[in-house]
Amino acid sequence: MIVTKAQVSMAKLGQLLVRRGWASPHDIQKALRIQATAGGRLGTVLLETSALTEDLLLKALSEVHRVPAAGAEDLRSVPDDTIAALPARVAVKWKVVPFRSFQTQVHVAMLDPRDLNCQDEVAFALGKRVQPYVAAEVRILQALDRYYGDECPSRIATLAERLDRARYLWREEEATAAAAAAARPEASRGVWEHPEAALFGDLQPAPVAARPRPRPAPPPKPPSPPAAVAETSPAPAAAARPAPAPPRSLSVALTDEERAELAPGAAARETPEDDGDDTRPVPADAPPLPLSFEDVEERLKRVNDPEEVGRLLVGFLGHMFERVALFKVLRDRVEGWQGGGDTLDLDCLRAFRAGFDQPSIFLNLRQGGGFHLGRLAPMAAHKTLARCWGGGLPRDCLVLPVRIRGRLVTVIYADREPDDLGKVDLEALVSLADTAAEAYERCILRKKKD
Repeated sequence: MIVTKAQVSMAKLGQLLVRRGWASPHDIQKALRIQATAGGRLGTVLLETSALTEDLLLKALSEVHRVPAAGAEDLRSVPDDTIAALPARVAVKWKVVPFRSFQTQVHVAMLDPRDLNCQDEVAFALGKRVQPYVAAEVRILQALDRYYGDECPSRIATLAERLDRARYLWREEEATAAAAAAARPEASRGVWEHPEAALFGDLQPAPVAARPRPRPAPPPKPPSPPAAVAETSPAPAAAARPAPAPPRSLSVALTDEERAELAPGAAARETPEDDGDDTRPVPADAPPLPLSFEDVEERLKRVNDPEEVGRLLVGFLGHMFERVALFKVLRDRVEGWQGGGDTLDLDCLRAFRAGFDQPSIFLNLRQGGGFHLGRLAPMAAHKTLARCWGGGLPRDCLVLPVRIRGRLVTVIYADREPDDLGKVDLEALVSLADTAAEAYERCILRKKKD
């Protein structure tokens, strides 16, 4: 029996939904039985049976495929020139919809973002680099009908109409709730404003199980010097060790003990090949060295203060990116919080506000979208953010959500011009965001306990 990639993705989706608690095993089994007779994607059937919300489906699809998600709002009003850039035959053949176009890159919503043949043909037809996004089947088929005239099956059209109606009613309810919250300032606080809020009332202090994290391969250990050389040269290992890279503007603050331990020459004095006579003092201003993913994870496990969680993230990511910014997510907006970089104005960042009543990457993340990799659309909120470093939107940037039990609490932004981010270790960085979420949750639980 041959198992297709689509079947593998479907199995992963079902397992993820059960593991996250977003759907029960009974819901998945029921959906699979319906799918066997009616067809369609597993996510489509789960939406039809109301076993899952559209936002949670998008979040799960993004996590399974490890790409950002394109939702209903992304595909609602696509510019005509973006649609015209991709021939209808290609869009219909591969079930893809371009929805955002830039000078050298196009964001494309796909059913299967991992299909390299699809990506290659779409990129060739567009003449630009493709940034794949995953989208729900119902939204892809709805968009193909709207923009390319490919008639949407009546089953899908009925589901899309129901989802659109529910989204409209949800917005009306949210607007009413926001107005009520504004009338009661004490009730409008988010996680950052009031960590003891009832939102986390069901959290029980419990150790968070460590998740396996991808680790960068350790550098090869230099060969030990011959014994004869060791007798005449007390510290050849230290000389063979490459000097650390010059520190960047962002770094993790080290204690005096850690600085002494990591300073050049310290490791050589501890090796058995050394005779222990090297007693050169460690400079008091020795620069901090870049930390590994493992180092940051271990430090996050010992952190008791959300501010320190932010400092660790900024310091660590600062060795990979030119600019790093963290944002607190409140009930009705995001606020600039911490950051670093030679070109980043911290005062401007801390004054930054983006409400959820206007379109932005922050709104997409709040509605359940996955991480974003690529250029930010020239929206008002993004242009305001760009003023924090001079006003230009970078060619590529990475935006990561940090969520506690599905609730967005922090957003991580990073870029490094003029380099693109095509080779960043996305899996490791997404895992880092998960680790940060665990650290935030422990901080909240500890504060409640105290």
